[in-house]
Amino acid sequence: MLAYGAGFVAQASPTDLAGMAAVIGQVHSRLSRPFGVDLVWDPVASLAVARATGASFVREVFTGVFESDLGLMQPDLGAIAAYREHIGAGSVALFSNITPEFASGLGNRSIATRARSAAYLGVDAILISGQITGEMLGRMLADVVNLHPQAVLILAGTNDLARGVPLLTIENNLTMIADLADYYKIKVI
Repeated sequence: MLAYGAGFVAQASPTDLAGMAAVIGQVHSRLSRPFGVDLVWDPVASLAVARATGASFVREVFTGVFESDLGLMQPDLGAIAAYREHIGAGSVALFSNITPEFASGLGNRSIATRARSAAYLGVDAILISGQITGEMLGRMLADVVNLHPQAVLILAGTNDLARGVPLLTIENNLTMIADLADYYKIKVI
């Protein structure tokens, strides 16, 4: 995935959009795998750049209401979905981060409840960010298995290393996560 922080503002500027599109244009021919776009906290801008560059997915906050370092985040998935269709980007998958970095959800809905809501609303993938492998293992039943997905993508370890978690502990946690997924017939990607 190609991510661009746009200086961490809540809405990307035309210069940000042009810059990201230019970067992708330069590297696109060298990419052998599907790629996605994330213009931090601006799902409409991310969709525009994804459509213009042929990206397969966007990673954004599409559901929920969050207080954040940049103020209130309150995406409108209905308007975002309408925009996606309007620009001909219906094939661009929506990867929804339901635990955005540097933000807290308003209210007291659990991660599992947020995940069910996002799935019901039609996002293509649910992302949970910011935790270490032990926390992921502890949530595996409630936040993955009980939602009955066909597959789960595990991106883990960076936060563990940053917090000094021993490598053997990381390895054991990831093995147990994979074993749980295998037991419940969930493909690990």
